[in-house]
Amino acid sequence: MDEQAFWNVIAQYNRNTIIIQVILLILTVIALSLSYTNKVACLAKLVLGIANLFIGIMFF
Repeated sequence: MDEQAFWNVIAQYNRNTIIIQVILLILTVIALSLSYTNKVACLAKLVLGIANLFIGIMFF
């Protein structure tokens, strides 16, 4: 696989998953702020775990 083909695959993945990526980003920011204020201590770990699972399943 040449360099251009690799970046085309990455670009296609980003186009297909942009909505879910934005949702996960918003959820992560909310979870981090709630965890920082000690309202829900483990929420950030949970949301980051879900984001990692999403990336692992969808990309690979």
